[in-house]
Amino acid sequence: MSAGFIYFASTFPGHIKVGRFSSHLTVADKERQYRTLVPGFTIFHVYPADDVVAEEARVLAHLRLVAGTAVTGAGRENFEISKEVALEAAGTDMEALAKQARTAIYRIKPGLDGLTVAELISEINRNHADEVPARIAVPRNFDIGKVLRSVGVHVNSALPEMDLDVAVFGVVIEPKKLLKACPALKPCATVLEGLYL
Repeated sequence: MSAGFIYFASTFPGHIKVGRFSSHLTVADKERQYRTLVPGFTIFHVYPADDVVAEEARVLAHLRLVAGTAVTGAGRENFEISKEVALEAAGTDMEALAKQARTAIYRIKPGLDGLTVAELISEINRNHADEVPARIAVPRNFDIGKVLRSVGVHVNSALPEMDLDVAVFGVVIEPKKLLKACPALKPCATVLEGLYL
């Protein structure tokens, strides 16, 4: 049994490739490896598996049921199927991965009073809602924004048309900084950029 990652990649127009790679590699490593054979190779979904050989066999079996016979391609098989249908057929989806990423990001302690990302974003929202005096709220919110940016998260103001229950929310703007702060997010790398918190 070998741990690693299962990936879904776009290859030729309208085709999806599914395969695996070892945990010592990154998404960028795998893309670089295949782009010599297929220039348009782009991984759009990846998730961890304790036994990548067994998980790959399971996923490919599900895709064969839905998409039919695979087209032979470089490395693994290429299926003529949409991204959404492939993920649904394989029993995995981007939203589940995004939810997993959010949970991990909320727990990161970026270095301000021992508070987590979730607690820092909540504090900014309380500062807006509780009418904290500006002389206290403004410098504190600035410090929170600065420390969140150090881990790749930007604080955005919620606009009225967004119909949110909060004054501000977080957005991942620099996934590399976030991955450096929390290497455990590596399996979620494909959904980090632009992820709302």
